[in-house]
Amino acid sequence: MRTAHIVVTCSTAHRARRDKLAGVVRVARKLGWRLHVVDRHPFSPSLDDILAQVVPDGFILENDDVAAGGIAYFRRRFPKVPRVFMDASPQVASSGNVLLDAVSVANCAAEHLASLGVSSYAYVGVSGRPFWDAQRETSFVAAMRRRGAVVKVFRPGPSARRGAAALRRFLLALPRPCAVFAAFDAVAKEVVDACAAAGLSVPDDVAVLGCDDDAFICESSYPTISSILPDWQRCGELAVERLRRRIEGGGAGAATKYGVVCVSVRESTRLLSARSAVVKRALAFIAENVTSGISASGVALALDIPLRTLEYRFRRELGRTVSAEIQERRLGAVERMLADRNVRIESIAQMCGYRSDVNLKKQFRKRFGLSMREWRKGAE
Repeated sequence: MRTAHIVVTCSTAHRARRDKLAGVVRVARKLGWRLHVVDRHPFSPSLDDILAQVVPDGFILENDDVAAGGIAYFRRRFPKVPRVFMDASPQVASSGNVLLDAVSVANCAAEHLASLGVSSYAYVGVSGRPFWDAQRETSFVAAMRRRGAVVKVFRPGPSARRGAAALRRFLLALPRPCAVFAAFDAVAKEVVDACAAAGLSVPDDVAVLGCDDDAFICESSYPTISSILPDWQRCGELAVERLRRRIEGGGAGAATKYGVVCVSVRESTRLLSARSAVVKRALAFIAENVTSGISASGVALALDIPLRTLEYRFRRELGRTVSAEIQERRLGAVERMLADRNVRIESIAQMCGYRSDVNLKKQFRKRFGLSMREWRKGAE
């Protein structure tokens, strides 16, 4: 059987897209497909370069590649080649689309924020209001309404400077304590920064939840940002499955939807006032010493607290173990070092307190679905 050549247009600059591509690769390998990835990278082959060498049997197109008339190019040049889309606008890609379920995202956000026991809720959107932003806003407002709560909505204008001032005024006007669901992690970071500029404490005054679980954004913020993790890899898997059916003669059909995995809970939705002094001290110690190879027992010893007591407090107040907290912080440090190209990958394990390079590589691939070299290449 002839090997199928599939062209995938998917930038690896962001975690969501890297995870989608990982899902595509996983299923495509089982089918024996040859993938040709078009990445927005100066040293990666362009779409024209790839199409000059192979005759495609199918296309998997990520959302940016079908905007602004891009889909017309594929329809015109390859009218009979099957196509599927990942998170494209329903107005642009009316069939063969794999979409993140906005209701699933909204229900996850509503459940998490409602559990905080705050007095008011808000949604902060994106300038230009892309289709997914509008869907998240509508679905979140509806999910909170079912819980008897009203959601105030902030839609930023085109001016970044005026938008920042307007966001501060919006946040100051909210009854406190309040909880904000931001359209995605970059917006959540803007909310956290606006709170700092307005003299509001996160999360005591304003709890903040993002979406996409982009660890680089979430972990580099102060405080760190809680975020919803969509099932990006499932998106890629579904895209391959849909394309296989189309290649075999099936129709495009209506959109297939995928959901979320969990909320990655970080400091922005952990109510600091509810934490015990023991947990606060432990978190501060971990933050200061996370790259020095500390362990759960080492934290307990340094604070002169029985390990069993410390573990109990962490599970009760944070919903995770001490080791899980250390591992999450440590991987955040790894990502920050990977973003700095002056740091050699071979040195990162030792710099971040891992027992061995092998151990770090295993943990990193398990968490992100990529090697560290692949992550760094995608971040360029």
